[in-house]
Amino acid sequence: MLTVEKLKDMQPWEIFASGEWVDDRTVFNVWGKWDRIQRVAVRGKGYHDRAIYYHMISEEDYDPAYPDYYGEWSEEKIARVGDKITRESTIRTIVPCDEEAFKLYRD
Repeated sequence: MLTVEKLKDMQPWEIFASGEWVDDRTVFNVWGKWDRIQRVAVRGKGYHDRAIYYHMISEEDYDPAYPDYYGEWSEEKIARVGDKITRESTIRTIVPCDEEAFKLYRD
């Protein structure tokens, strides 16, 4: 469980959780397209904020002219330019946290 104390112990911009899921219209319904989603949780510059960013990997939308857009990305790239997850239930499922740490989520 993520707490404010654990956030304080992390380095600025540290990726402290990462993973992948299938966008399946249940818990992690981002696009509802059954594509793979990569995600990373990042502590902000100060311990007082954090965020979760994601990137969709889509074989259906993949275009060889833009190989980097729908292909796999590094964790660092997702943290830098990925889209932010904003739904509370998804945030709490991906990185379980206490109320104090949840309040620090950057929206």
